[in-house]
Amino acid sequence: MTPGALSGPWAPFADALRRLPDAAESLRELPWPAAVALLAAGAVTLAAGARARRPLAAVGGAIVGAAAGAAAAAVLEGRGGIPPLALTALAAAAGALAGGLFPPAFIFGAGALPGALVGLAFPVQGHTALGALAGVALGGAAAVLLARWVAAISAAGLGAALVAAGLFAAFGRSEPLLALASHPLALAGVLAVLTVAGAAFQHPSAWAPPVHGAGGEPPPDEAPTVAQPP
Repeated sequence: MTPGALSGPWAPFADALRRLPDAAESLRELPWPAAVALLAAGAVTLAAGARARRPLAAVGGAIVGAAAGAAAAAVLEGRGGIPPLALTALAAAAGALAGGLFPPAFIFGAGALPGALVGLAFPVQGHTALGALAGVALGGAAAVLLARWVAAISAAGLGAALVAAGLFAAFGRSEPLLALASHPLALAGVLAVLTVAGAAFQHPSAWAPPVHGAGGEPPPDEAPTVAQPP
């Protein structure tokens, strides 16, 4: 099956995979400072991004929101009255806001989105909407239970994408990268390998709860108490 063979809510993801060679070509035009910045940001995110709960949740929430908006636009096919690009942007902004304010919302959304997409293929009592809702509930609940792995995989995936972008920006005209860019499935496979390796490395320290002195005020139940003199 080719990347463009999928339809329905999966179509935006297949289209994004098909456009990877175009993205790689655009990255070759970036100046070298941008390439260095992408490589540095990618290396840090690949190795330790899952420790930063709120930044990861905000960025991850934006990505999940954009993906959900694109999938919804593909399902609605213009019937919602909102242009697909506007719907995607609004959903990305909402996801970033939700993740930034309440990081566990990102974890739930990261599981709910694929759950909904799979649920659409399994209608409940003949209703695809019920199947999607069931997928949201099951996928979101599973993600919350596996929050550390979800955070590690998300951070590693983002880091792998940034590292790849930096490499294409810096060395995109080399023969190995030109050959890799012309095969989207192979490029996706390389990113998947980097993601798995990064997630395994980050998992022990991923999504650690905030502690006193590590940013922000301590939770109310951890606030120090001072005995008052009689």
